[in-house]
Amino acid sequence: MMRISVFARIGALTVLLFAGRIAGAETILPSVGIDRFGELSRLAASYGLALPTVSLPFSRSFESQVVESLAVTPTDSDVQAEAIALAESFRDSDVPFIGITLDVRYEQYVRPSDRPLSSSDFPFLLETVDPLGLIRFSFQLDNSTVLAITAVQQREYNSGTFDSNMFVPVSGNPIAIENNLVTEGYIQSTFGAFELTFGRQKVHIGPSPVNSLLVSQRIPFLDALDVKGHLGPLSMTLLISTLENREATPDVAPGDPAYAFGETTIISNTHYFEYSFGILRLGIGAHYIVVRPQNDFRMADFFPVISWHSTNLSPFNLSLIADFSVVPLEGLTIYGQGGLDDVNASVAGFSDEEIPTTPAFLVGATWHGRRERFLLNAWVETGYTHYLWGNYNDDAAMARAIYRMDLDGDDRAIPLTSPYGPGSVWAVASFAVATPWHLDAGMRILYVGRNPSANLTSTLYEGNPAIASAPLDHWLQCALELRWSPFDRLRLSAVPEFDVSGGKGWFALTLGGEVLFDKNVMIKGARNGNPRGD
Repeated sequence: MMRISVFARIGALTVLLFAGRIAGAETILPSVGIDRFGELSRLAASYGLALPTVSLPFSRSFESQVVESLAVTPTDSDVQAEAIALAESFRDSDVPFIGITLDVRYEQYVRPSDRPLSSSDFPFLLETVDPLGLIRFSFQLDNSTVLAITAVQQREYNSGTFDSNMFVPVSGNPIAIENNLVTEGYIQSTFGAFELTFGRQKVHIGPSPVNSLLVSQRIPFLDALDVKGHLGPLSMTLLISTLENREATPDVAPGDPAYAFGETTIISNTHYFEYSFGILRLGIGAHYIVVRPQNDFRMADFFPVISWHSTNLSPFNLSLIADFSVVPLEGLTIYGQGGLDDVNASVAGFSDEEIPTTPAFLVGATWHGRRERFLLNAWVETGYTHYLWGNYNDDAAMARAIYRMDLDGDDRAIPLTSPYGPGSVWAVASFAVATPWHLDAGMRILYVGRNPSANLTSTLYEGNPAIASAPLDHWLQCALELRWSPFDRLRLSAVPEFDVSGGKGWFALTLGGEVLFDKNVMIKGARNGNPRGD
């Protein structure tokens, strides 16, 4: 069988992802509480430029270089003043420092009794329920080197129906919180044109602010080595990670006893290349999963590009992706991403197995604007995944694109490279405004159509006209989000929503309160060779 995949990556779109960001609810307000990385992409679009890379997180060093470049580029005086101010914040004068973040967030979920929030719909639960508490420590030596660790207090996902994110006692456990507290722990450093991040980290590769056909910010974290290279307008990413090999609920049944849970190493690799033309950015890459019993991996498992079949490794679940992002007008970014998980060569007259061509794509646009003291943001996107996207042969079913989570109680799984799973279509539109009065608002309309016969655990890796033509399950959500910060460290939120699914509609409401403490303590004297600061 011939497996080919080609992408054209579209990107330079603001992605709210930064080193230390914790997996949580999918926000409607992508630029409220703007962090440096969100500000950077917004500023680049305001200059009429696409960001030179959409492989996140950025290093402080790379971000500083981009900001310095923007600050000396002529443009609207207000926009340039923003860039100059942001560039000043990156000067070496504030390093080294120790960063401390404490975050306490309480959320109350009001839902109909027949639409409970529970692990029966684990992907939705994972997106919706934020940690009750978070603590993060970091040490920024200079613009090139940082160490960071984050731990969360997350209510057990298998602890029944969720009325809030506060832990509840369960049988034999009065404090039912997930024991795997550490969601981040890495060292990041820059060596010339290359950046290296090693450890547990959150990753997003793609131009969409939320979704990707590669690894996206929907995935809580990866244990990985992430190597980036910036050679002028060319940027490269080599991401090597291992995935959990614990059996989840539900999960695949390995067709070959050699590939057993707990004994098989699952390696997830991404190779990605992108080139910046200023207003246009093009990218191409590959994501592949290899499974090796008892750590029987080969060096060729990790080779960039030539491992895309030239090394004849098997089993080998390969997807090829391409994307682009273009800024036709200042503030407006249009992007697209497409991929092929398999190509049936019979269309060209070659003999091939009965595996259909397996495509996926997403296209969208973001817009960032400013009116007086108001920041405005809009986002639209639509996408599609084939019913076999991420799937693989039965004899090596553990090579399917599945992200498993080690939890208290039953382990759970979500799709690794598809936002809503295989056999899905989606469309989303959102608009948000940040006001000067610490009151921000946004609205979102989301439609998702899912093929109920398609999944990554029990759907056979073969052409099936019945599954291909199966009617979709439809879900429509209309939501409004309001955020108010009456004090510097306090934020209150309310998210009323109306959902329609299965011919029935219902109202739901999420109320939240958050107290955030974030402080950088400069280590005086350390820059002069005295690490004790005395």
